[in-house]
Amino acid sequence: MIAIIGSKAMKPLFAGAGAAPGAAGAAGAAGAAGAAATAAYAGMILQCEPKPGETTVVSAASGGVGQIAGQLARLKGCRVVGIAGREEKCRYVVEELGFDTCISHLSPSFVQDLKAACPDGIDIYSRTLVGRCLRRCCRCPSWARG
Repeated sequence: MIAIIGSKAMKPLFAGAGAAPGAAGAAGAAGAAGAAATAAYAGMILQCEPKPGETTVVSAASGGVGQIAGQLARLKGCRVVGIAGREEKCRYVVEELGFDTCISHLSPSFVQDLKAACPDGIDIYSRTLVGRCLRRCCRCPSWARG
């Protein structure tokens, strides 16, 4: 569920397929959007403290946490590079979410694509995925924050 919280009440905008209008209340909003938003905010804003001009890489960029983390970084003036799987996910991340670019972790040239997308290195890496993506981002040169 996505909701707008106003001064008087929460107005549900979407409660999921087949749900009756207005069926989801505050608990539903916190469950559907709250956990992802809280994780993204805590990780990106409170822990990483992004600054204008920094390069931020977001894994699982089309997922719930990744979408929000990347947009928060953009709001703070960062250049945002998404990592997703299929081409349609990468297109969504750039065209709909406003990331600067998105690369596919399924690409055989993933390492080269990452280096090309981050020529000055990575300042912030927001990870929802571990394993191959994390290892390759850690190898990207010029980490600005140790």
